[in-house]
Amino acid sequence: MLFEEVREPYRGLIEDFLNDWKHPDARLSNAEVGARFVSGLYDFVLANRDLLFALAAANRFGIRRSARRAY
Repeated sequence: MLFEEVREPYRGLIEDFLNDWKHPDARLSNAEVGARFVSGLYDFVLANRDLLFALAAANRFGIRRSARRAY
């Protein structure tokens, strides 16, 4: 698996998640914003755990951008 195949979907998911948090509801307390962020982050990680695991494995085992498929 090429590194880009793992990285690009991950990058898109993170960008989408962070875009949702650029302008939190100003009416909420800091504690409530923090609680919602952590809860949302947990849900995000849980829903995308396979992709996040693939990215971590690619990083851990040294799959580089120049890696070739072994077909």
